[in-house]
Amino acid sequence: MRDVQRQSRDDAVIMVEMILLLLLDNLINLAAGSGVCSQSCRCTAGSTTFVSCYGVGRVPVQLPTSTVVLDLDHNHISLLTNASFGRGLPLRRLEELSLQDNGLLHIESGALASLAELRVLRLGRNHLSSLPVGVFAANRKLSVLDVHANYFAALPDAALRHLHSLAVLNVSFNHLISPRLGPGFRYTTQLSHLDLSGQYTFESFLYIRPTV
Repeated sequence: MRDVQRQSRDDAVIMVEMILLLLLDNLINLAAGSGVCSQSCRCTAGSTTFVSCYGVGRVPVQLPTSTVVLDLDHNHISLLTNASFGRGLPLRRLEELSLQDNGLLHIESGALASLAELRVLRLGRNHLSSLPVGVFAANRKLSVLDVHANYFAALPDAALRHLHSLAVLNVSFNHLISPRLGPGFRYTTQLSHLDLSGQYTFESFLYIRPTV
Protein backbone atom coordinates (compact mmCIF):
# COMPACT_ATOMS: atom_id res chain seq x y z
CA MET A 1 0.00 0.00 0.00
CA ARG A 2 2.80 2.39 0.92
CA ASP A 3 4.49 1.70 -2.43
CA VAL A 4 1.27 2.54 -4.24
CA GLN A 5 0.86 5.78 -2.28
CA ARG A 6 4.49 6.72 -2.90
CA GLN A 7 4.08 6.04 -6.63
CA SER A 8 0.92 8.13 -6.76
CA ARG A 9 2.67 10.98 -4.96
CA ASP A 10 5.64 10.79 -7.35
CA ASP A 11 3.30 10.81 -10.35
CA ALA A 12 1.50 13.87 -8.97
CA VAL A 13 4.81 15.69 -8.46
CA ILE A 14 5.89 14.88 -12.00
CA MET A 15 2.55 16.12 -13.36
CA VAL A 16 2.83 19.40 -11.43
CA GLU A 17 6.38 19.90 -12.68
CA MET A 18 5.29 19.32 -16.27
CA ILE A 19 2.44 21.82 -15.93
CA LEU A 20 4.79 24.41 -14.42
CA LEU A 21 7.28 23.91 -17.25
CA LEU A 22 4.55 24.35 -19.86
CA LEU A 23 3.29 27.50 -18.16
CA LEU A 24 6.82 28.89 -17.94
CA ASP A 25 7.43 28.12 -21.61
CA ASN A 26 4.21 29.90 -22.58
CA LEU A 27 5.12 32.91 -20.48
CA ILE A 28 8.55 33.12 -22.11
CA ASN A 29 6.99 32.87 -25.57
CA LEU A 30 4.46 35.57 -24.77
CA ALA A 31 7.10 37.87 -23.32
CA ALA A 32 9.49 37.41 -26.23
CA GLY A 33 6.79 37.30 -28.88
CA SER A 34 8.56 34.35 -30.43
CA GLY A 35 5.89 31.67 -30.13
CA VAL A 36 4.64 31.84 -33.73
CA CYS A 37 6.40 30.66 -36.87
CA SER A 38 4.75 30.27 -40.27
CA GLN A 39 4.68 26.74 -41.69
CA SER A 40 6.60 27.99 -44.73
CA CYS A 41 9.40 29.39 -42.55
CA ARG A 42 12.20 28.13 -40.40
CA CYS A 43 12.67 30.07 -37.16
CA THR A 44 15.91 29.72 -35.20
CA ALA A 45 15.84 31.31 -31.76
CA GLY A 46 18.82 32.32 -29.67
CA SER A 47 20.55 35.60 -28.99
CA THR A 48 19.29 36.53 -32.48
CA THR A 49 16.06 35.18 -33.93
CA PHE A 50 16.79 34.22 -37.54
CA VAL A 51 13.84 33.47 -39.84
CA SER A 52 14.06 32.11 -43.40
CA CYS A 53 11.01 31.39 -45.57
CA TYR A 54 10.61 29.47 -48.82
CA GLY A 55 7.94 29.13 -51.51
CA VAL A 56 5.98 32.23 -50.47
CA GLY A 57 4.32 34.84 -52.68
CA ARG A 58 4.08 37.52 -50.00
CA VAL A 59 5.52 38.33 -46.58
CA PRO A 60 4.21 35.66 -44.17
CA VAL A 61 1.79 36.84 -41.48
CA GLN A 62 2.96 34.49 -38.74
CA LEU A 63 6.45 35.68 -37.86
CA PRO A 64 8.01 35.93 -34.38
CA THR A 65 8.03 39.51 -33.13
CA SER A 66 11.54 38.78 -31.81
CA THR A 67 12.82 38.35 -35.39
CA VAL A 68 16.10 40.20 -35.97
CA VAL A 69 17.08 38.70 -39.35
CA LEU A 70 14.45 37.85 -41.98
CA ASP A 71 15.62 36.00 -45.10
CA LEU A 72 13.03 35.98 -47.89
CA ASP A 73 15.46 35.31 -50.74
CA HIS A 74 14.48 33.10 -53.71
CA ASN A 75 10.71 33.45 -53.32
CA HIS A 76 7.92 34.95 -55.48
CA ILE A 77 7.23 38.28 -53.76
CA SER A 78 6.61 40.63 -56.69
CA LEU A 79 5.11 43.49 -54.64
CA LEU A 80 5.69 45.03 -51.24
CA THR A 81 2.54 46.87 -50.20
CA ASN A 82 1.89 49.21 -47.29
CA ALA A 83 0.32 46.22 -45.52
CA SER A 84 3.07 43.66 -46.20
CA PHE A 85 4.55 44.05 -42.72
CA GLY A 86 1.35 45.21 -41.06
CA ARG A 87 -0.86 42.14 -41.38
CA GLY A 88 0.77 40.26 -38.49
CA LEU A 89 2.42 41.21 -35.22
CA PRO A 90 4.89 44.11 -35.54
CA LEU A 91 8.55 43.25 -36.17
CA ARG A 92 9.97 46.00 -33.99
CA ARG A 93 13.34 44.26 -33.57
CA LEU A 94 14.00 43.51 -37.24
CA GLU A 95 17.47 44.71 -38.24
CA GLU A 96 18.21 42.82 -41.45
CA LEU A 97 15.81 42.08 -44.31
CA SER A 98 16.75 40.25 -47.50
CA LEU A 99 14.43 40.01 -50.51
CA GLN A 100 16.84 39.02 -53.25
CA ASP A 101 15.79 36.92 -56.28
CA ASN A 102 12.05 37.50 -55.91
CA GLY A 103 11.08 39.15 -59.19
CA LEU A 104 10.18 42.20 -57.08
CA LEU A 105 8.61 44.86 -59.30
CA HIS A 106 7.45 47.60 -56.95
CA ILE A 107 7.63 48.79 -53.34
CA GLU A 108 4.87 51.04 -52.02
CA SER A 109 5.96 54.14 -50.12
CA GLY A 110 4.82 52.90 -46.69
CA ALA A 111 5.86 49.27 -47.03
CA LEU A 112 8.80 49.59 -44.61
CA ALA A 113 7.25 52.15 -42.26
CA SER A 114 6.97 49.74 -39.31
CA LEU A 115 10.63 48.62 -39.48
CA ALA A 116 12.27 51.44 -37.50
CA GLU A 117 15.26 49.29 -36.41
CA LEU A 118 16.13 48.17 -39.95
CA ARG A 119 19.87 48.43 -40.61
CA VAL A 120 20.48 46.18 -43.63
CA LEU A 121 18.20 45.88 -46.67
CA ARG A 122 19.07 43.61 -49.59
CA LEU A 123 16.95 43.93 -52.73
CA GLY A 124 19.43 42.59 -55.28
CA ARG A 125 18.58 40.63 -58.43
CA ASN A 126 14.99 41.84 -58.81
CA HIS A 127 13.07 43.94 -61.37
CA LEU A 128 13.01 47.30 -59.60
CA SER A 129 13.44 50.42 -61.72
CA SER A 130 12.64 53.06 -59.07
CA LEU A 131 12.00 53.61 -55.37
CA PRO A 132 9.28 55.87 -53.90
CA VAL A 133 10.58 59.15 -52.51
CA GLY A 134 9.41 58.49 -48.94
CA VAL A 135 9.98 54.76 -48.78
CA PHE A 136 12.79 55.08 -46.18
CA ALA A 137 11.24 57.88 -44.10
CA ALA A 138 10.99 55.61 -41.03
CA ASN A 139 14.28 53.75 -41.57
CA ARG A 140 16.72 56.30 -40.17
CA LYS A 141 19.11 53.57 -38.93
CA LEU A 142 19.55 51.91 -42.34
CA SER A 143 23.29 51.64 -43.03
CA VAL A 144 23.45 49.08 -45.88
CA LEU A 145 21.26 49.23 -49.00
CA ASP A 146 21.84 46.72 -51.79
CA VAL A 147 19.86 47.10 -55.04
CA HIS A 148 22.38 45.48 -57.39
CA ALA A 149 21.25 43.74 -60.61
CA ASN A 150 17.94 45.58 -61.00
CA TYR A 151 16.71 47.94 -63.73
CA PHE A 152 17.58 51.40 -62.44
CA ALA A 153 18.37 53.86 -65.24
CA ALA A 154 19.22 56.57 -62.70
CA LEU A 155 20.44 56.52 -59.14
CA PRO A 156 17.51 56.49 -56.65
CA ASP A 157 18.87 59.54 -54.86
CA ALA A 158 15.46 61.07 -54.07
CA ALA A 159 14.70 58.08 -51.83
CA LEU A 160 17.98 58.53 -49.92
CA ARG A 161 17.23 61.88 -48.30
CA HIS A 162 16.19 60.24 -45.00
CA LEU A 163 19.15 57.85 -44.82
CA HIS A 164 21.64 59.87 -42.79
CA SER A 165 23.20 56.64 -41.45
CA LEU A 166 23.72 55.03 -44.86
CA ALA A 167 27.30 53.77 -45.16
CA VAL A 168 27.11 51.23 -48.01
CA LEU A 169 25.13 51.55 -51.25
CA ASN A 170 25.39 48.88 -53.94
CA VAL A 171 23.85 49.86 -57.31
CA SER A 172 26.10 47.65 -59.42
CA PHE A 173 24.90 45.85 -62.56
CA ASN A 174 21.90 48.07 -63.26
CA HIS A 175 21.14 50.09 -66.40
CA LEU A 176 22.50 53.46 -65.32
CA ILE A 177 22.86 55.90 -68.20
CA SER A 178 24.46 58.74 -66.26
CA PRO A 179 27.04 59.05 -63.48
CA ARG A 180 25.20 62.07 -62.06
CA LEU A 181 24.72 62.07 -58.29
CA GLY A 182 21.48 63.88 -57.49
CA PRO A 183 20.71 66.17 -54.56
CA GLY A 184 19.58 63.25 -52.38
CA PHE A 185 23.22 62.31 -51.83
CA ARG A 186 23.71 65.52 -49.85
CA TYR A 187 21.98 63.82 -46.92
CA THR A 188 24.05 60.62 -46.98
CA THR A 189 26.80 62.12 -44.84
CA GLN A 190 28.01 58.69 -43.61
CA LEU A 191 28.30 57.10 -47.05
CA SER A 192 31.71 55.48 -47.42
CA HIS A 193 31.17 52.84 -50.11
CA LEU A 194 29.26 53.27 -53.36
CA ASP A 195 29.40 50.41 -55.87
CA LEU A 196 28.50 51.45 -59.42
CA SER A 197 30.40 48.76 -61.29
CA GLY A 198 29.11 46.57 -64.09
CA GLN A 199 26.82 49.09 -65.78
CA TYR A 200 25.75 48.59 -69.38
CA THR A 201 26.79 52.06 -70.50
CA PHE A 202 29.97 52.58 -68.51
CA GLU A 203 32.30 50.51 -66.41
CA SER A 204 32.78 52.68 -63.33
CA PHE A 205 33.32 56.23 -62.22
CA LEU A 206 34.73 58.03 -59.23
CA TYR A 207 32.36 58.81 -56.39
CA ILE A 208 32.51 62.53 -55.62
CA ARG A 209 30.15 63.83 -52.96
CA PRO A 210 28.00 66.72 -54.25
CA THR A 211 28.50 70.03 -52.55
CA VAL A 212 25.72 71.34 -50.34
